[in-house]
Amino acid sequence: MYRTSFSISVCFNELSSLGLMTTVRDRINAHLPIVLEVLRTGSLVVIALATICASQSLKQMAGSVEVPSEASQVHKDHH
Repeated sequence: MYRTSFSISVCFNELSSLGLMTTVRDRINAHLPIVLEVLRTGSLVVIALATICASQSLKQMAGSVEVPSEASQVHKDHH
């Protein structure tokens, strides 16, 4: 039993010294810039799509509103 425990410990130490076994913090620090870049890119895509949808919606609303002839006549007479 002691020999098995010792061999596992030695194996773990060898893997750790080779850099194969990393801590959770090291893994997070290694992947954090990539994750942040993906989030930033995704956010920009969402903002762009929202802007496109908003502009199309405003165009539809502006096209569907018709100024009554009386109101346009009053506006012309006022100037």
